[in-house]
Amino acid sequence: MVEDDYDGDYRYEGRPITSLQDMDCDRVVYVASFNKILFPGLRIAYALVPQALVGAFIDAKHAADGHTALLSQGVLAAFITEGHLAQHLRTTRAVYNERRLAFLEEAQILDSLLEFEPAIAGMHVAALFRDAGIDDRAVAAECARRGVAVDPLAKYGAIDRAGLVFGYAGATRDKAREGLKIVRRSIIDTSRQRRAPLRRQNGSGSA
Repeated sequence: MVEDDYDGDYRYEGRPITSLQDMDCDRVVYVASFNKILFPGLRIAYALVPQALVGAFIDAKHAADGHTALLSQGVLAAFITEGHLAQHLRTTRAVYNERRLAFLEEAQILDSLLEFEPAIAGMHVAALFRDAGIDDRAVAAECARRGVAVDPLAKYGAIDRAGLVFGYAGATRDKAREGLKIVRRSIIDTSRQRRAPLRRQNGSGSA
């Protein structure tokens, strides 16, 4: 079994959830990276592997990639052992939690259009359209045209209801407020564009 504990470093409510790897280290491969908690350009990931699979993973690593960034890994190892990573996580967790709460408050302007899922961990929150006929890809494209980046839920696979995925960790309250206003207008305009052909068809049919 492979476990990707993507949101484990940033949990804002309740107790931390024990990883599957902690509960069964002989049958679970735990994978993660430092891209999210430090910066994407670092390009360092890691895996906690059952002892029986260590040799196979080493061989696979050598076959797939013969180069290892020794300098950056050494610096990162020192950063961790000296306690700086733990301090960094505490600091950023507090900042992201403040931005999460601010985002959720400002997002109330979308309550008539979107139903937000719980946002108790991570750096993103998903919301489902109350109008099941709205195309989330079309809304995301319209938001992007107006300078706001949101992801359509359909991007992540088959879904029963369309929706959007918002990232809140990088936005202050003021930026979140302005961005959410643009999202609201984009949803309304996209919905109107969808209904316009239906109104024209109904009008021509009744003439």
